[in-house]
Amino acid sequence: MALRLIELSCKRFTHEISDEDDKIFLTTSLDDVRVAIRQIETQLASRQSLRNLNLLTPYLNAVERYSKAIDPLCNGVPFLPYIWAPVKFILIAVYEHTQTLDKMLSAYAQIGNSLPRLSRLGDSFPEDRDFQQLFAFLYEDIMEFHRKAYTLIRKPAWKIFFSSAWGRFEHRFGDLIESITRVSALIDREAASLDIHHANGWRRKALEDSTVREQRWESEQSQALMKWLETGDNDQELKLEWLKGLCCPGTGRWIALVGTTPNRLGSPILTVKGKSVLVSQIISFLRLKRDTRVFFFFCDYHSAPYAITARIFRAFAAQVMGIAPETIPFFYDEYLAKGRRPSAAVLKEALAKILAEFDDIRLLVDGIDELPASEHKTLINELIQLAKASNHSCKLLISSQDLPSIRPHLSQKPAQKCILFLGDEKSAMEKDVGIIVTNSLEDLNQNVGTVIVPPLMEELRSKILQKSEGMLLWVRLVLSLLESSANLAELRSNVDSLPKDLEAVYEKILKNIQNRCSPSNLARSRDTTPSVQFQEDPSIGLDLHLDRLDSMPEIQRLICQVLNFRKTLEDQQTKNGLDANAVELDRTLFSQADANYQRDVQHLSQIDSYPGLSQEELLAFRSDYGPTAFKCPIRSSRHSKALRCYWEGCAYNDVGYASPRSLREHQRRHHGKPELRRVPNSIRRPARNDQMNGRLPNAGGFQGQPSPIVAQSLDYSELNPLVTAMGLTNY
Repeated sequence: MALRLIELSCKRFTHEISDEDDKIFLTTSLDDVRVAIRQIETQLASRQSLRNLNLLTPYLNAVERYSKAIDPLCNGVPFLPYIWAPVKFILIAVYEHTQTLDKMLSAYAQIGNSLPRLSRLGDSFPEDRDFQQLFAFLYEDIMEFHRKAYTLIRKPAWKIFFSSAWGRFEHRFGDLIESITRVSALIDREAASLDIHHANGWRRKALEDSTVREQRWESEQSQALMKWLETGDNDQELKLEWLKGLCCPGTGRWIALVGTTPNRLGSPILTVKGKSVLVSQIISFLRLKRDTRVFFFFCDYHSAPYAITARIFRAFAAQVMGIAPETIPFFYDEYLAKGRRPSAAVLKEALAKILAEFDDIRLLVDGIDELPASEHKTLINELIQLAKASNHSCKLLISSQDLPSIRPHLSQKPAQKCILFLGDEKSAMEKDVGIIVTNSLEDLNQNVGTVIVPPLMEELRSKILQKSEGMLLWVRLVLSLLESSANLAELRSNVDSLPKDLEAVYEKILKNIQNRCSPSNLARSRDTTPSVQFQEDPSIGLDLHLDRLDSMPEIQRLICQVLNFRKTLEDQQTKNGLDANAVELDRTLFSQADANYQRDVQHLSQIDSYPGLSQEELLAFRSDYGPTAFKCPIRSSRHSKALRCYWEGCAYNDVGYASPRSLREHQRRHHGKPELRRVPNSIRRPARNDQMNGRLPNAGGFQGQPSPIVAQSLDYSELNPLVTAMGLTNY
């Protein structure tokens, strides 16, 4: 069992090292290690960076005694060089990095001081199986430390990550020292009856505890970094899977088979003029390579234009930590723990350091053309700088339409740029379009109620392919039009009447939407759609009393105005306190002018050309006014100031005020103290002379005005419901 444990420890270690290093280890003697230590000490002294390499002496002396004690157990198998040869390799690798060298010297000194005094146990070792098991435990602990140390210094950019990674390893190293100390104590006491099973138990428990602590700490760091980056764990991965799901089986394979693709994919800058679905296929193709690391980001029209470069770099950083977990402590200690913000400049610096240590990197950004034109130059320059700052093996792929705001900012050197136009791959694109059309027509069998026979299938397929001219978007749109076909005759008619350009396709789609309520569609909908029950809100009934005022039209008109005013207030309250001018149903002159303006802006933002405007002017207009073209009137009205000053001649009546206090302050400053008018306690019946003159008397300070109403004998009980509704009961 002891020999088997030693053999397994060696296999775990040799699995981490290269074949070349393995050969060097097997031919390295203990004297070679001592000679290398003296040479390193001489070089450090010449640089005035001398370190106390005598800390290695206890370890070397202990492993020399240990090798004599365990040599009979090895039975000629070269296990012993692995306990001293890695020391030479590690020291040569780290002696120029003094901080790492100090940690290694301290670690080996602790191991050497913890090893037992083996000089007097060599003679009794071969006959005692308990000692064999304990010596195998020591061998396993030493090899585990060598394996961890070797792995740390062989990782890419280990000089950057070593301090953080060693901090995580210190828990495990403490367990190794404790294990060596306890085993050494058992050996030194020369216990005749050792509880090997108990030793195995606490060793296994210590290993499990240290592993759990390390995993928990790594998980906490990862979650903190995801929150720091303000990005989802897998939002880009979800978008990638969604795009791959849109890809029809059997399409897109030509990207891996076309003869010039390897050269194209090897270019520092690759611009693909095509669809996002094709980029998802390229990512899947690159991921098949074991040593290739792919980082990607998909832009779309929903991507906020502000700080888009920082968001792309944040997605890259999150993907780097997912592919290489050893970078998590580096990001945590160097950036998050120091309170640095994940800005574009900070993340570009971090990504440049990390990506420079990898051998094969691919950066893919899709949909730059869907961002505002003002962001194209900055984003492309930042991506190119990141690719150049990494190393020669970092390649950048940009998928975009060929726009004037994008083309000039790409590298103009032919050796540094390769452009792949989908239009140049006509045969491959036609093949993909044919597969998509065939699969879509097969799915229409259920809609038309019968099976489309192969001759008709081929006829329809040929007509669609002939009109498509390789345009994937056109094919997607016309196939959605064909889904409304109810039978074969209608399907054939729809195919024959398919438009050839995208504008006509969109117009036909709009007409289909408008014609959804045709009798045939309604009959079909009744079979699948349940009946919908609805009812109107009950009327409050106050308008039923207005007919009693037919003989007094002026009073009836006044009451109607009051009721309309109250209804307006109620409508405002039911619309979250918004002004009626902000409601879509408002038909004021200002709202109509604003609606016409918004409609014109939306129209100019969506067209590709307009008489009298150049392409550059149209793009500049779209960049400036496009982000605010689709304005929500309800949301914008929340920021408007609803209170107005209606003082006659006031120059600020269209500004508005946020609170009654600010309105009163404005009136006090610009209009003086308001004149308060006393409200009369009662209204008396006008005198006969006043009635004859058609005037009302002065009441409570009100000047009499000509009135067309002549007071008559009136039954006020008929107006009680209206008076109550208007809130005039106090009068």
